[in-house]
Amino acid sequence: MFVVHGMAVAALFMISLMMPIFSFLLPVYKIKKMRDLDFKQKVLINIIAIILIILMNPMLLGVYIGFFIVIELFYYYFEKINYSIKKFDRITITAIIVTAFMAGIFLFVKKDIDANIGTLMDIYQQRTNFSMEDVQMIFKELKANSLWLMFTYSMLCSFMTYFSLDKKDYEKWEVSYGWILIYIITFFISKIFKIDNFYINNLMEIGKVIFIFFGLKSIYTILNKILKVKILNSFIAVLTSVMFPFLAFVIGVFSGFKLDKVIFNEKK
Repeated sequence: MFVVHGMAVAALFMISLMMPIFSFLLPVYKIKKMRDLDFKQKVLINIIAIILIILMNPMLLGVYIGFFIVIELFYYYFEKINYSIKKFDRITITAIIVTAFMAGIFLFVKKDIDANIGTLMDIYQQRTNFSMEDVQMIFKELKANSLWLMFTYSMLCSFMTYFSLDKKDYEKWEVSYGWILIYIITFFISKIFKIDNFYINNLMEIGKVIFIFFGLKSIYTILNKILKVKILNSFIAVLTSVMFPFLAFVIGVFSGFKLDKVIFNEKK
């Protein structure tokens, strides 16, 4: 049983690397299948998975531990120890910690990335048929926005993990409105003091992303009060958040301050 679980974990890890949008399937599988196992059994399965990952590529071990293990550990931590934390705060805290780990890994291999950036650009150009000027611009933008892009990916995986495991109380998820300070403070520093800084710009986007995701959840909740077709509501909520992120952000902020409930109660 342990070998089968270990092989399944390693296989899901590779699928996550090839199709990042499905990364949440790995922590969901581990938590669902291993929830009732004791600590030693969980460690044994992880050791088997780690051995298989090392055999495939030792460099990937940091991603497995810094990304997927962290999501799993913090899910258990919030569920069993610090369960008073609001559900959406758990998602956000997990995403922040995962982003910190992944940023650390990228800094560790930064020299290797810089040494091979020219080769990566050539490969990208050949596969996309973009001009080298366009490729250089894309890589420049990726570098300038790398921190909040990593956070967005971490947030997506954390969000989908919780949604897959705890969807029964999805509509009741709440967020602490204090997270908006990340956006407000960095916005004023950037716009008023005219400071154009990598960390300021990325933190401002991170503050926005938090409430875009909460806006997605809020749009879904609002639609459920009007329509009773959950699949359609989910599609509309996701589409709205992707096509109109600022609208989702505003709705998320309103919902974070529970102003949406005030508006709905007044209409009633």
